[in-house]
Amino acid sequence: MSVSATRGAGTKRVPPTFAWKATVAITGFYAILAFALIPVAGVSGPEVSGFVALFVAVILITELSTSFLLLTLFRQACTWSLLLLWVAYLYSGLMSFSQLLTLPGAVLIDRSLVAVSPQTTAWAFITWVNGFALLAFLSVILEAWFKDQRVVVQNVRRATVIGALAVTAVVVATNIATISASDQLPSLVDDAHFLPQSLMARAPAIFFSYAGIAIILVVIRDRNSLYLWLSLVLIALVFYNVLAAAGAGRFTIGWLFGRLSWIISACLLFVYFLMLFSRQQILLARTSDFLEQHNDNQSVEARLDAAIERLIARENIERYRVMLQSPRDESNRQVLLTLLAGEEAKLQSARRS
Repeated sequence: MSVSATRGAGTKRVPPTFAWKATVAITGFYAILAFALIPVAGVSGPEVSGFVALFVAVILITELSTSFLLLTLFRQACTWSLLLLWVAYLYSGLMSFSQLLTLPGAVLIDRSLVAVSPQTTAWAFITWVNGFALLAFLSVILEAWFKDQRVVVQNVRRATVIGALAVTAVVVATNIATISASDQLPSLVDDAHFLPQSLMARAPAIFFSYAGIAIILVVIRDRNSLYLWLSLVLIALVFYNVLAAAGAGRFTIGWLFGRLSWIISACLLFVYFLMLFSRQQILLARTSDFLEQHNDNQSVEARLDAAIERLIARENIERYRVMLQSPRDESNRQVLLTLLAGEEAKLQSARRS
């Protein structure tokens, strides 16, 4: 599953693609809409029954599903940027559990499932959005300037296990800390109204999101379509933080539109993967049709076998080249070179057949 298109070193920058232009246009639209809603953000809106439960459920399901798809992509590409992006989505998905337990209305009507201080819920929320924004920003940094840095193939499983354990430990420690230290932390809410310091607490998330968007649009551009979609995720998250802080309370116009924006943000990469899967199925169907229509000298089965043989040879060549970057010793290097030469010969033979 490929999500990037590389450019040769020293080539001129190609004109912006439609995808890049559309991303910039959507980003501008979000900014204009946010400025337009800020004056009315504090106006009380309807207290929609079940809205909080819907919000938490969507975030929980989509972000954990997206993290699984990102993990699959990372195991193929082995890049550090995808590892960090998977960690970011896993962190966000797990942090939503704390909101499920402590946010009033998420499970029980007008009260939380676990009795905690409102400050605990507020600070858990702040660590959620700030942590996700920071991890996504680090992923963007790696993709922008260190995209060729990869995890050694033999260490991919170890990296995923360590990442999952580290995220789980951070989430547990964060929730324990917010529960035990909520009385010592500055107050962020007062009778369901957000205090001015709430905006300051959200500032890191806004900064990291804006910085990530700028790097994607200026440096990464359309080199990687996944990160163009991530810029839309981040602008939707900024939209939420700004309007929620401006609304200064639950079920205000700013709070409602902000939560809707976060729902959109959570679904974007999941939709991207659905589109990617759909495109692959269309290409597979077209390939099958092509093989059936060109059944002149050999059977469809033979053509499919040759295509599969070429695909396997390419994958093996890529894997051996990656392993050659860090061989265990000289004898291991010679074995890998022999295997690589054999797979390259197979690929040439399959192309001629």
